[in-house]
Amino acid sequence: MGNTLSQLEGKKPLLSDNFLKCKTYLVSVSVLRNFKNQFCNLSSDFGITKQEFTQIIPDEAVFDLFDTEAGGVVQVTEILAGLVMFSGISPDDKVQCNTYAVLFNLFDFNSQETISRTDLQLLCYTALSSVSKVLGHSGEVDTSEVCQVVANYFHSNILVDFSSLLEFCLHSQSVTQLLTVIESTFN
Repeated sequence: MGNTLSQLEGKKPLLSDNFLKCKTYLVSVSVLRNFKNQFCNLSSDFGITKQEFTQIIPDEAVFDLFDTEAGGVVQVTEILAGLVMFSGISPDDKVQCNTYAVLFNLFDFNSQETISRTDLQLLCYTALSSVSKVLGHSGEVDTSEVCQVVANYFHSNILVDFSSLLEFCLHSQSVTQLLTVIESTFN
């Protein structure tokens, strides 16, 4: 993650004025949960088209930002990760309140209130990939770096509950650096 994060430092978001206006009301967990529910109701396979996306966020440029392969479909998980990461909620509040619960629940594929270490790696990869796209980084996110960060914190392939995810977010230098990069984009 460090390699990608170092390339993101100092970049400004490639967000349209419409999205930035939308961002001003993305300040509560309930709004983020509402977006999650709307997106998931439209898609059973986690893919969403531009037409479906603009029913929820009427800004095609935001969709295009995530559609880097120009395939006409983007991943709901990546969009929601971007909404969470770039929401108007402060970095401390993102960790302290239930903002991350939106992402955690999205990756709790079997609704057991736990995710596997592999699911956590996917969550972290998706969040970093989303942030990279919003900040205009055209390079690929190194999957092995993301896997290593998670493996260094969770030494065995245990199930991770939400409390453990919050501890990881509070104590992982990579997560802290990611939140710092995001926060600095708005200064």
